[in-house]
Amino acid sequence: MDTMGRRIAFYRKKAGFTQEDLAEKCSVTPQAVSKWENDICMPDIAQIPVLAGLFDITCDELFGVERQTNRQPVDSSGLCVALRAESSEGDSVDLHLPFETALAMLTTKFIDKTKFINFDGRNPFSDINLEKIISMANAGAIGKILEAESSEGDHVSVVLYRP
Repeated sequence: MDTMGRRIAFYRKKAGFTQEDLAEKCSVTPQAVSKWENDICMPDIAQIPVLAGLFDITCDELFGVERQTNRQPVDSSGLCVALRAESSEGDSVDLHLPFETALAMLTTKFIDKTKFINFDGRNPFSDINLEKIISMANAGAIGKILEAESSEGDHVSVVLYRP
């Protein structure tokens, strides 16, 4: 996959989208997607993060940038994960875990996030990819790495920190 157009076509097909599906999600015409994939033109720079998000890849991957394989492992000892969930009704939950504990819970399937259902029957964790958060921690991310608010006013944030 040596061109942007070939990468867009590859990732679109891998995601199971038709050109029409992708066009609709990007608010462009199917002809624009066809032109991208045939290397006639490139997507607008504002479309790059949208495309990467739809394909669940990084912008670097979309551009064809190879990952560095010689990165040093990050020392996760002492790293903590803070999760704060606030409902629109004013209820809140704070959870602080050592990184190793959160990692062990996720890798052993100790937590079944499908079991967390709030009062109105919604799962507040359904759109949070905890594995991605752990991956970010392993890559050395520190600080607020996720902040989300639902249309109902519920709020979730995740922070990686060293106490």
